[in-house]
Amino acid sequence: MTAISVGAALGSGFSLIRRKPMTVLVWGLLAALAICIFSGAYAGMMWSFFTFAMTSGMFANSTPPPELVGEFVGRIMMGEGLFFLAVIVMVILRVMLSAAVWRAVLHPERGSWAYLRFGVPELLILAMQFAIGLLFNLAFIPLVPVMLVAGGLLAAHQVLAGAIVGVLGLLVAMVLMIYVALRFALIGPMIVEDGRFHFIDAWAITRGKVGSLFLIALALVVMVWLVELVVVLVIGGVGAAGLGVAAGGFDHLMEFAQQSPQLIVARLAPALVICAILAIPIGGAMTSIFAAPWARALLDLRAAPPAAVPPAAVPPPEPTPELSASEPTPPLALA
Repeated sequence: MTAISVGAALGSGFSLIRRKPMTVLVWGLLAALAICIFSGAYAGMMWSFFTFAMTSGMFANSTPPPELVGEFVGRIMMGEGLFFLAVIVMVILRVMLSAAVWRAVLHPERGSWAYLRFGVPELLILAMQFAIGLLFNLAFIPLVPVMLVAGGLLAAHQVLAGAIVGVLGLLVAMVLMIYVALRFALIGPMIVEDGRFHFIDAWAITRGKVGSLFLIALALVVMVWLVELVVVLVIGGVGAAGLGVAAGGFDHLMEFAQQSPQLIVARLAPALVICAILAIPIGGAMTSIFAAPWARALLDLRAAPPAAVPPAAVPPPEPTPELSASEPTPPLALA
């Protein structure tokens, strides 16, 4: 039976960075673009709500005028719509990046456009994410009666028993979700491999391999946490220093926040550019390190075990001619 090499899988992302550095930078640029779109949409939405609430005097009175309430609700709906579109764009970009990494591992010869595509495999991966999301929601259905029992115990002042039942129910749901996620962990690379949907096949190919896949996922989570800690310290430090310089000191942040958005962005532009430059290689490396192991695991499972070499055939000994009783025995040669 084929096995997954956990070490080789975890090292596949680093190997990809070493072999395709420019491709990884392109992935980082796309990842930075996705983050900028998401962050910009969220910041713009929150800034619009804040400025409208402050300039319109909506919260100055306990009962704001109905026209202000209607305008505020309209702004909320428009902002949420734009934010939803930004989320869709970000999800599509992330799917394209993951598929590109899997394609680089499974089909290294298809390196045009930095392995980036938006075709049938990417659409199937989007559909797969939607289907697995439904399975995750179904995983919480058995948790409902458990939580009802826990709530009943809490209502009956059985605090310890209710807490134990609730915690056990949450743990069971989390274990079930992790198990389902690991059983479908290779469906994305399988789709990129041949462009077909592999819902049942993805469940079958991971049978008996959940332990190895869990070790890969656990190691990736630890690595991501460590890298994110370093990124937060570096980019957060650059951002905080840039904010202090742009505001003329941290004691002037309130006055700085009350200026127009155009002026704020203009003053923060140098710090934002530095953060964006740093985010490109970091984002590309993180994309490669996090996505490549699953494609490498698929390659391990696809590899056929070496066939047993049959032992060399030994020719049977030649039969010794037998002399019949009627034949005379040949005379012995005299020395």
